[in-house]
Amino acid sequence: MAKKKNQVACVKQVTTVLSDEERLKKIEELKENTRKKKLAISKNKLTEIRKDSANKGITPKSDSEENVFVPLNEEEKAMVAQWRDRLKKTSKNLIKFTYETNSEGKRDFLTETLDEYPVSPTDIFNLYNAALSQATGSNDLDFSVNLFTQCSIASGSFKVEKDVAKNLNGILGALQALKPQDEIEGMLISRLISLHNQGMEYLGRTNNEGQTPQGIDTNVNRSTKLFRLYNETLETLMRYRRKGEQRVIVQHVNVENGGKAIVGGNVIAGGGG
Repeated sequence: MAKKKNQVACVKQVTTVLSDEERLKKIEELKENTRKKKLAISKNKLTEIRKDSANKGITPKSDSEENVFVPLNEEEKAMVAQWRDRLKKTSKNLIKFTYETNSEGKRDFLTETLDEYPVSPTDIFNLYNAALSQATGSNDLDFSVNLFTQCSIASGSFKVEKDVAKNLNGILGALQALKPQDEIEGMLISRLISLHNQGMEYLGRTNNEGQTPQGIDTNVNRSTKLFRLYNETLETLMRYRRKGEQRVIVQHVNVENGGKAIVGGNVIAGGGG
């Protein structure tokens, strides 16, 4: 009986697979729906701006968007262009974490793609594994999950529930941007991120309302220790990435007439007049 149920389930699963033509059509429909939603949001924002302008006694010359929004100047356009160029050269995180209610009615972490079209659960799982491997420098999923979790906990990502998904996505992006090549680099880079986040946390506490001078000194001392460890970890990472490569520094030594210089343990006299 169990075998028959499994066969039925398999048949149902096969019947839900879309052909290439149907998939493309579905993608276009989803993109169009997304475009319409974004357009509706823009129109609502435009209406709010017009109402706010009217309340302030500012009357647009017409209902066109150009008279409500101020275009970017040339310097701002150049800044945006540089940002887009940098995006093309950096690793793009193709998955994101969401903190939602799962099928059992419990709050849970879910992963999904950034694209606006449906992807099978198997493809999402494979993409999730690939993203963690890229972020930690390891092909072992257990190691990658454990290291990513440790980095997230050490960074204080779970303190505020509404910010958890955003924090996890930020840490994943930081790990991928620093491109660990193996497990050692993954561990060092995750430590860098954790030390940075914790150091900034304590440094930020110095500006808390009602903070005492003693509290300021305590938090500054803690952040200073964390940043010192950060610098040491960064130096260790850079040395490891050089893989013991020896660096030769060539310096030019000028010896005036009658002077002496020590080169390689030998005393070299300057030329006579």
